[in-house]
Amino acid sequence: MAVEEKIKQRNPNLALAIALVSILSVINSFLAFIIIDPYVRDVINIITLYLSFFFVLNLIYRLIVADSKAHYLIHEWGWVDLLACIPFIQISWLFRGLRAYLTLHHLRFDRVREDVKREGAEFTLFIAVFLVIVILETCAVSIMYFEGRSSDPIIKSAQDALWWAYVTISSVGYGDMYPTTAGGRFVGIVLMTTGVGIYATIAGYFAHRLIYRRATVRTEGSVITTEDNLRLCDLDKRLQDLEDKEEKILDRLERIEHLLRANNADTPAGEPDDPVLRDRKNL
Repeated sequence: MAVEEKIKQRNPNLALAIALVSILSVINSFLAFIIIDPYVRDVINIITLYLSFFFVLNLIYRLIVADSKAHYLIHEWGWVDLLACIPFIQISWLFRGLRAYLTLHHLRFDRVREDVKREGAEFTLFIAVFLVIVILETCAVSIMYFEGRSSDPIIKSAQDALWWAYVTISSVGYGDMYPTTAGGRFVGIVLMTTGVGIYATIAGYFAHRLIYRRATVRTEGSVITTEDNLRLCDLDKRLQDLEDKEEKILDRLERIEHLLRANNADTPAGEPDDPVLRDRKNL
């Protein structure tokens, strides 16, 4: 099987999620290069460091599902996944950018659309986790920007900003860290509001996995899984379409029958309305 075909057969949801994380890592590397504020740059560097965890998980998953680990590492760009795990921002952005390009280049979006329809909860989970990372980073950077202009800030370092952002978005709110400026408090409002929706989405995913994916319907001693139910629903829909077409065909046949009867009524008596008989009569 060709390398491109094997790549296309991978989990499209996971591939797209890794591509998004790779793009974010490249953007972070660029921002860390141009931003002057050392505290804001520290936030970006810490986030980029923790992004390496997702690339390690991706590498482990690929190695587990690969038919041949050596073939994956050498011929299926597995070495790029390996080098993308490097936690140093000065080097990792190059391989993570290459991973994003390879993924988007080989990824078929019609396959992604089909996979989203089939595994919508999984796709929602990946997007929710990605949004959590983006919101945490954006709010931590913003809080450092606003609180850095305060005369007596409580949030003084990148670690403080990330800690405050995490406990706020998770709705824990220990109270040991809090913003003292108007801009910082606005960032806190945005963080708390979005956190409620995102964590509700993640909780909904696990509810889907634990209830709907494992739910079975026992009918006449057989076990029908949720996927089988979906296939049956699709079959019912197709049967309904066939019944609708059958009704339309019967309606057309009735109209043709009425037209033939009307034509027979207009034919003079003693003259059959049969094309074959008319031809014989003409002969």
